[in-house]
Amino acid sequence: REQGAGSSVVSADMALSIGGFAFGTQPPALTQLSSSTATGKRAASTAAGKRAAAESPHQASPSPAKHARTASPARGRSARELPADTNEEHEPGSDEELGGGVGQAEHDPAAPDRALGKGEVAPGDRLGRADSVPSVAAVAAQLGLQALTPLERQIVALKAQHPGYVLMFEVGYRFCFYGEDAATAAALLDIWAYRKQHLTTASVPTHRLEVHLTRLLQAGFKVGVVDQAETAARKKAGIGVSSRSGTFARKVSALYTRGSYVPSSDERTLSPSNQIVVICEPPNSSDASGVTVNLSLIALDTYSNSLVYDSWTDTSLRSELHARLSALAPVEVLVARRAGEAGSGSTGSIGLSRESALTVLLYAQPAPTAGTGVSLTEAGSEAAARLELLPREAFDLGAALELLAVDTDLEPHAVDDAGAERAAAAAVELPPGVGLALGALAQHLAGMVGEARCAGLLRVAICGAGKWSEQNSCALGSQLLRDLDVFHSPAAEARGSSAGAASCLYAHLNRCQTQPGARLLRRWLCAPLKDPAPIDARLHAVGLIARALEEAGGSGAASAGTRRYSAASTPRASPFHAAKLSAAAAPSPVPESVGLLGLTAALGASPCHDIERALARLANGRESGKEVWHLLTTLESLLARLVAGVKLPESDKEDESDGELLPDDEGGAATDGGAMQGRQLLAEIIGEDAAVRARDVSLLAAVRAELGGLHREGMLSNELKDAFELNSELGTEGGAPELVALREARQEIVAVKRALGTQALPAARLLLKRPTLEFKKVHADEYLIELPTVAARSVPDSWERVCATKTQVRFRSPEVARLWAQMQVLRETFELRAAEAFRALCERVTAQTAPICSLVRRMAELDVLQAFAELSHARSYVRPRILRAETMGGELPPPRLRLVDCRHPTAEANMPAGRSFVPNDVHLRASEAASEAGAREAGEGGSGEPGAQCVLLFGPNMGGKSLYARTALTLALMAQVGCWVPAREAELTPFDGLFTRSGSTDRILAGQSTFMVELSEAAQILGRATPRSLLLFDELGRGTSTHDGTAIAFATLEHLVRKVGALTLFISHYPMLAQLADEDARVVCCHMSYVATEADAAADADPSAPVADGASEARVDGRRADRQITMLYKLARGKLETSFGVNVARMAKLPPEVLDEAARRSEALERHVTKRRLLRAIIQAVQGDDAQAVRKRLLTLQAEAREALARGAV
Repeated sequence: REQGAGSSVVSADMALSIGGFAFGTQPPALTQLSSSTATGKRAASTAAGKRAAAESPHQASPSPAKHARTASPARGRSARELPADTNEEHEPGSDEELGGGVGQAEHDPAAPDRALGKGEVAPGDRLGRADSVPSVAAVAAQLGLQALTPLERQIVALKAQHPGYVLMFEVGYRFCFYGEDAATAAALLDIWAYRKQHLTTASVPTHRLEVHLTRLLQAGFKVGVVDQAETAARKKAGIGVSSRSGTFARKVSALYTRGSYVPSSDERTLSPSNQIVVICEPPNSSDASGVTVNLSLIALDTYSNSLVYDSWTDTSLRSELHARLSALAPVEVLVARRAGEAGSGSTGSIGLSRESALTVLLYAQPAPTAGTGVSLTEAGSEAAARLELLPREAFDLGAALELLAVDTDLEPHAVDDAGAERAAAAAVELPPGVGLALGALAQHLAGMVGEARCAGLLRVAICGAGKWSEQNSCALGSQLLRDLDVFHSPAAEARGSSAGAASCLYAHLNRCQTQPGARLLRRWLCAPLKDPAPIDARLHAVGLIARALEEAGGSGAASAGTRRYSAASTPRASPFHAAKLSAAAAPSPVPESVGLLGLTAALGASPCHDIERALARLANGRESGKEVWHLLTTLESLLARLVAGVKLPESDKEDESDGELLPDDEGGAATDGGAMQGRQLLAEIIGEDAAVRARDVSLLAAVRAELGGLHREGMLSNELKDAFELNSELGTEGGAPELVALREARQEIVAVKRALGTQALPAARLLLKRPTLEFKKVHADEYLIELPTVAARSVPDSWERVCATKTQVRFRSPEVARLWAQMQVLRETFELRAAEAFRALCERVTAQTAPICSLVRRMAELDVLQAFAELSHARSYVRPRILRAETMGGELPPPRLRLVDCRHPTAEANMPAGRSFVPNDVHLRASEAASEAGAREAGEGGSGEPGAQCVLLFGPNMGGKSLYARTALTLALMAQVGCWVPAREAELTPFDGLFTRSGSTDRILAGQSTFMVELSEAAQILGRATPRSLLLFDELGRGTSTHDGTAIAFATLEHLVRKVGALTLFISHYPMLAQLADEDARVVCCHMSYVATEADAAADADPSAPVADGASEARVDGRRADRQITMLYKLARGKLETSFGVNVARMAKLPPEVLDEAARRSEALERHVTKRRLLRAIIQAVQGDDAQAVRKRLLTLQAEAREALARGAV
């Protein structure tokens, strides 16, 4: 395409990506090219490289403010413009880059084989081992600096200044890696490494910087970008910072880690958050026994510049640390290095206690080292966070306070009047351990982005920092997020990552159209509300949006074709779709008043996918012209609708009735004001308040003023020289200083063009006697005088011969050459001034961060509420009734949870086709109401719905016990977050804590067995639960002998019922626990129902006859071969003596001989145990003095004996 048909030369830039395989240089077969052939194609290669950089749809160009790839004047230079004594700035396609240059003659692959020294790599060969390549420092030490080229000496100096970083050097049209960095890049980026001069090198094209930079960061490396600090034309003219004949000046323009890097805000495939977590465990923070320890944590989301902190006392299990790391999902974890240790990631080198270090290593892997070829992907999970150890001295609050006092240009974007003093005061008030962690975070970020930018970012973050566990939020057990599959589903992940993401509660609820909304949803799930008023406000706001969806005839977001963000990455949009969005992103006039769905539709169709991330890139100087345009047009679209007015949907009669006091028909409290509060919440979001509306109007005016001075095509193409409106009638007195300088630079270019056309060209015509002579342009070379080969002999000797073909020769006269050189300098100056004008634009936008962030927070809340409404409307969820105090400020009614025909949200959504979920009822009451309610239900012949404080749940294995209990807690969590629930009816009193003890795991490295972990988690719940908590215990005590397990489970259950008083769902296979239900009316025994049929009857039955809704296939009971068991998954009253465990063994496909022996032994053992228990009970019963009591006990035992005889147990 670039060279024409039949060409034997392949441009280096053409080999960027072939079938997904990127090359840094050509294979050895392409290096056998003559110097003349490559030189003749140089200009075509140059043009091809420029077109590829400008037209590539795969990656947006980096920010002109820091990596001005498309705006750099150095892009158009040719080999003639390079200094004569530097040979490193080569052109794509040149002999030197293709491997056939003079500098590579001694390493010619076609030459006879020779013995390679230790660590040497043959040119064009793939690296065998990454650690076999000599490092830059080793080469410099071996050869000495004087033996190296100027570029190599520059590389050695920059590598010494930035140890531990993989440096990417801008050299011509490529970013090059050297030494150990080249070995790392070759192994990770799948590119070629080869020896050049004295160093091993590998390279990637400049316009693919973001792609390869992201891959290196995801692998866990620290990466630095080294830019050329001057351009070819300005250097040739003596304007550069170095001499005309010296090496191009270079400087490190950016340093990145995975956590500090903020990718493009137009990127769709990213996770919603990017957390850097610092963990601090002060010395001597554990108690005398060493069981508990004081821990502190601070987390910075670099996408939204939001800060969260916490300080707590943890147990030996570090359960609270597990909970926080699981919820935050960090990409980078910073901890202290143990004094005197040089390791990078072992528990001995981490400056935490052994238990804390082992916990951290479950979520993070040590950062890899350049040259080792080991990345996080190879060391562990690709999703593992990057672990970096910092010196203990870095954990110092004083360092953070000094940094906050640094002068910064980013101060105007602080929230309100938040300055250095306010931020310092907030930092001092932090808990001591959090202050130490803040010091480490500040120093880490300052090393990445610089002290000034770090100070500006942290001032805003600290002033808006929030505590992890707020006073008005519901406490969550350390294992609840894991046990309820809130953020991930391990069982589904075993079937595939996409299935795992789709099966967690977060992914099910996340129908958000923006990433700020997805981030807010995650925060809501980690901190559900416990105050009834805000819960009711959210629930009724969801109802209003759902009513608007119903009136609109369906899902607003779905019908509008807007995007959604889920936990799994969405496919990358095609360039055609991106172009369509860009075309729709032009500034729009003020619309008439729109409905709420019109605002949410605009939110979903906005071209800027993440406004908060765009602001973060602006603050870091990383935003491109296209991103700024998308940010401004998105703000203009949203603000125009808000300023025009948004109509809220009308409330129906049912909602309006909630505004009155309604007596509770079962003795509970009343609800009031829910509908009014929901409407008020939406009114606050859309800005009906006068002060908020005035701020929106002011921001809209500022955004439109900026858009009025920009060219859409130039901004979208990232051509900054075409991005600004310079044709206005404003004089030098009426514009911004940077635009005035830009206009002056353009006028100088126009003057040189006029001189070329009116002076130099007529002079050449007159001298050559060719009145029709015109300038020619060949690729990047302009203002050429083209003459036939015969006429070229009459050209004066002073004319510069530029290039030639067989029939034509192209020259420049001395005057044209002078003006052309001046033109190049002026063009590069113009582009530099355009970059300065763009930076000024970014600073003006950054100064509006406070009102923009306020707008984003409001839109994010609307986004989450719309997601809830859309899900509730599509799945026919109902609004739970929140029980509140009878009077304002009064005491809440007794805890209660009542769910009728409730369904598990994610289990229902993932049911196979043709199967339906079997709903169940949940009814839990506090002890004060349990006895009366139970008596009433018994008198009315209740439906088996328990109305007790504790449900003791038995049942067959695989009967649905765990799913039933998890459904209750999941729906309580959804309700307190503000989402409607999958049930026919739902009401609850908000809980102050949700706790679970489920599953089986061990921590062998921490010296904790499965049973130890189980009991430690149970102890933590017993210490934190209150009478207003909701608890789930799933098979406590199964990790030890039957006697000990039964005793521990009985004692725990008794303590929960009689001492704690919390609403509890207790699952067990120990029949002896049912004795507590006989002794205490607050405990009700239930089981999951099933149908047992004789084998002969089952054989005569019609095999095509349907079974109960949701029932499984009939299975032969492993204990008695003449029965078949069909699970009904329906809750029923009463205890269950058997669990049909052998039946599950048959379902698991154990060998038949094993099943038969197990069935025989199970039957014999049960008969023996039952007989002994009945005999012991009879002996105890007749030893009493009260005849009536003896008679009552004997009648009870008689019923049990008859039941045992009926099932063949005795």
